Amino acid sequence: MFAVLAGLAITSALCACGPEAKPNLDPEGHKTEPAGPFVSFIKIEATPSSFSATVTATLSKDTVLTDCKIVIEGVGEYQAVKDGLALSATIDNLDYETTYTAKAVAKKGGKEMVSSSVAFKTAKHPFDEMFWSFAISNYDTDKDGKLSRKEAAAVTEILASAEGFTSVYGMEFFQNLKSINFGVNSISEIDLSKNQNLTWIELNENPLKSLDISKNAKLMHVSAGGCGLTSLDVSKNTALKELHLQVNSIKSIDVSKLTGLSSFYISANDLSELDLSNNLSLTELHCHQNPNLKVLYLKQGQTIPNMSKDSWTEIRYK
Repeated sequence: MFAVLAGLAITSALCACGPEAKPNLDPEGHKTEPAGPFVSFIKIEATPSSFSATVTATLSKDTVLTDCKIVIEGVGEYQAVKDGLALSATIDNLDYETTYTAKAVAKKGGKEMVSSSVAFKTAKHPFDEMFWSFAISNYDTDKDGKLSRKEAAAVTEILASAEGFTSVYGMEFFQNLKSINFGVNSISEIDLSKNQNLTWIELNENPLKSLDISKNAKLMHVSAGGCGLTSLDVSKNTALKELHLQVNSIKSIDVSKLTGLSSFYISANDLSELDLSNNLSLTELHCHQNPNLKVLYLKQGQTIPNMSKDSWTEIRYK
């Protein structure tokens, strides 16, 4: 029996897999455990969300089983955990608004047991509707009105400047992204923690206030000018070549670990000092319009061919 309903537990009642065993009796007439493997799955249910489902099969009685699995037709096999009468697994790589069929498989004494099947449908995606409409318009290659994991995996670049976005919730679905441009939107927060293949990000002129790029170790270019940032931790971003943070409210920034940094825009901020003595690859620096920037530290002999600074900013060599 099949039932399909997104977001709710879906149950399929199952028949026993074989005749009921007659009880064994010891010489005094007491009931003992039957010699044969007379145990069956009596129920299987699925509780889906947008991209995952927990599938649980229930046994007629507790027994020792091996090779316990939940099988999702057309997707794969997943190791199941047995807890008393229950055999369960959570599957996390499903597509949203899609119907699947699941069954349980296990072995008892070398004999395979297979449950009946249960069909379930995953729920609607939880993402920002405006961003998701843009994504479907551009990346739905089979034109079915949805984005599958396979379609999302093929996307390596999103160019979406001046699209009127207030949110890009759903970006984490594109885990192979290498480059994004969300400049000139109205995005107030962005989560890049799942997009660890990013090498290039453009976020200029968004009211972000804060930005976390600590999980994005492959970044080579970051541009976040005019975002209202007060700080930015780049200690984990040692691959950075270009860092453009002009027109923010940053009071201090430590770029000492960015030894390959070649281009640094930090003009129109609130810096009081700036130490670039460890950034010997710099060829371009813009640190003007920092009214409190009194000292710029460079290494003895270090030169920066293209540099703009205010007259009151003194260069001191270390």
